[in-house]
Amino acid sequence: MSKRKSNSELEKQQAVWYNKLKAEGFVDIEDSRQNLKQHNTRTIAYRNQDIILDFYLKLDKFLNERTDLKATHRKILELYSSGAKIIVIARQVRLSRMSIYRIITRYKREILNGHLI
Repeated sequence: MSKRKSNSELEKQQAVWYNKLKAEGFVDIEDSRQNLKQHNTRTIAYRNQDIILDFYLKLDKFLNERTDLKATHRKILELYSSGAKIIVIARQVRLSRMSIYRIITRYKREILNGHLI
């Protein structure tokens, strides 16, 4: 069986199921490319977007002003500030995800409380 045929069959089967779901009243929150059609206002991130923005602005300021950071911590925070996922950061600096999480959490708490800036 070729890939083209199996993809075509999958698409047909998917269309059948989407039609069945639609008939049952299911409303898909994603578009055809699996992106959310609209932001979910029930999420914590949506409700705390001002706090999140404030943290990233303070983090960038902190990274620009501080020269006394351990090189590994600086790298972790720079990657995190640029949107890298913890697993990606862990691979790049060769530390465990839990170590990365703890380092980020420590700085986040200190920055948001105003102790490091």
